[in-house]
Amino acid sequence: MKHVLTLFCCAFILIVHPAPTNAGAVTDSTAAATQKLYFPVAELANETKTIAAITKLAGQLIPVYTEKNKGTYFSTIADLHTLINNYSKALAMLDSADKITSDKSKTIYSRSYTLAKMKALTNPGAFDKTFQKEFETIFNGLSFNKKVNAAFVDSSTISSFKDRYSKMVAKVKTNKTDSISREEAITLCNSYFDYAVFNSTFTLTQPYIADPKYKKYYPVIKGEEWSAVFPVNNVEEIPDAKIKYKLLFELVDFAPKDPDSSIKKNVNLGLVEVGRLINLHVAAGIPKENLDIVIIVHASALFAFLNNDEYKKKYGIDNPNIPFLKQMESVGVKLLACGQAILFLGLEKEQMLPSVKVALTAKTVLTSYQLKNYVLDKITLD
Repeated sequence: MKHVLTLFCCAFILIVHPAPTNAGAVTDSTAAATQKLYFPVAELANETKTIAAITKLAGQLIPVYTEKNKGTYFSTIADLHTLINNYSKALAMLDSADKITSDKSKTIYSRSYTLAKMKALTNPGAFDKTFQKEFETIFNGLSFNKKVNAAFVDSSTISSFKDRYSKMVAKVKTNKTDSISREEAITLCNSYFDYAVFNSTFTLTQPYIADPKYKKYYPVIKGEEWSAVFPVNNVEEIPDAKIKYKLLFELVDFAPKDPDSSIKKNVNLGLVEVGRLINLHVAAGIPKENLDIVIIVHASALFAFLNNDEYKKKYGIDNPNIPFLKQMESVGVKLLACGQAILFLGLEKEQMLPSVKVALTAKTVLTSYQLKNYVLDKITLD
């Protein structure tokens, strides 16, 4: 079985801003994506000026933004209208988005925020009360699964939104001229909107979304939010908890193609997915003692398994994978590395973590363990 990890974290952001239909661009043509809009970089000098500049940018985007996916189009345009304080128009766009998707969990935050901002125009102290009233009304009308979607937010999610926004501002600051591509403009406005909305309303939503039955959780492996398990109501297929689950994971990538420069600071996404799969098995009722897990590592994924001194030499920071791997070792996960790949990459066994055992080749690990009835799951970061 080949498992392709297409950045699981994106699934959460989709609730706020669904992915465009044409991957790699936010508009329906290359020309549109590269269209330049006026955006003075000097306005990014401080947060107050940055927000004012983003508001002006949102006004420029509204008449020129295009997107084939109508649900994405209406929700994005709604957020842009909210940024420029055109709340009536924003609500009309959200109505259109809801008609297309029939999923109010995707717009519950935007709608409640917009209605609260509108009320605050005439009653400045009414924002909190209005937001909670509107959020509660919509939330109570959702199905169990949609409530789980709406309850995805926690403090780590807000940190992710903040990080995404900060990185986008930093990227735009590198522009040589006072202009920005339409693609960058949409990403900047979206990232600011998401952070502004969730940061200002998180505490207001807690009476509704904090119920554990709606929240993601971590049965065994903790520390990485994308290793979470999400609750499912009325589960009908239950795995046999008495048998031994022999799982073989193949890791080959250090990072996705064209990775963010900060990827080295984070736990390897392949390992995060292994952590998630361990959590899913335990959440399904399988005792962790019944999990027999082997990870075979080769290609660039080997760099995630360098000992701390070697990782620091290569990347200038402590190896962020070590605490995560220690959790896996505590449940008996066996770590194997391909000796051929170690050779080809110019590494030595001594440079690897002590817990990593070397095989002659990953190929024989893959064949021999499958002949011993291990289920293979190849995790790639495509």
